[in-house]
Amino acid sequence: MREKSWHGATTQSRNNASRGFFAGHGRFGLCIDGVFPSSFLPTVSPELLDILVCPRTKKKLQIADTAVIDRVNALIRSGKCKEVSGAQVSEPATEGLYEPEGQTFYFVREDIPVLIYDNAVKLG
Repeated sequence: MREKSWHGATTQSRNNASRGFFAGHGRFGLCIDGVFPSSFLPTVSPELLDILVCPRTKKKLQIADTAVIDRVNALIRSGKCKEVSGAQVSEPATEGLYEPEGQTFYFVREDIPVLIYDNAVKLG
């Protein structure tokens, strides 16, 4: 009998599906310029990053740099960080995706990008 997990997919099919999108495996699957960045984002293949867009504006997303993440975390610490939906954000950001023109930040939680506009944070 085949092992079932992850929404009914077999372990083998889950592994095969991820190979098409990710360059490495695990939290430290890829080293860039001698630095091991955080979990999800460094393992994203350039092909996947090229197709990730803001669900609202359809503009290309980029990996949020340290300055953007620091801005989000400063808002969280001050108690002024709210999602587009109006919900208060209390969990710090460790990584995310950013749409610079609209200044929209999308969290990556547990290695999964949360590309739901209502859960995004507007920084502008």
